[in-house]
Amino acid sequence: MFYSQWFPELRKEIKNLRILIVGEREEKRNLMEIVKKLKTENPVVFTGFRKDILSIIKISDIVVLTSKWEGMPNLILDRIALGKSVISTDIGGGKEIIEDGVNGFLLKYGDKKALINKIFYLYKNPEVRKKMGEEGYKIVKKRFNLFEKIKEYEKIYSSFKI
Repeated sequence: MFYSQWFPELRKEIKNLRILIVGEREEKRNLMEIVKKLKTENPVVFTGFRKDILSIIKISDIVVLTSKWEGMPNLILDRIALGKSVISTDIGGGKEIIEDGVNGFLLKYGDKKALINKIFYLYKNPEVRKKMGEEGYKIVKKRFNLFEKIKEYEKIYSSFKI
């Protein structure tokens, strides 16, 4: 979803809004042009590639992933594992990680109104953000725990007759 479609509306209501755009994807150049055209450079920070992504996540209140497609988004796993609430498009592996309304929100790609509403909701309700982060941590720990996965594989392999 394009930044130009939702940022101006959010900025009207959330005066201290800051957006961190991390990475070096092909969309970066387009986003930089849109930000410049909208004259919204001040609240937007393009960090580029960062090795210390965990420190970026820790200072974030809400994590938003608006991809059109994605496999198993480690971005979501990382954020949820650090106790952050996530708003994501209803894509790929995100549906396996996010339980809508429990540890984040899932949206249809292109649903600008829903995206804005969910960001406002989480912004205005820090206790909900905290609860979603806690629930997300529990879900990730249970479903994506390396040791539990190893045990599951051992159980499967031990059931084979050789």
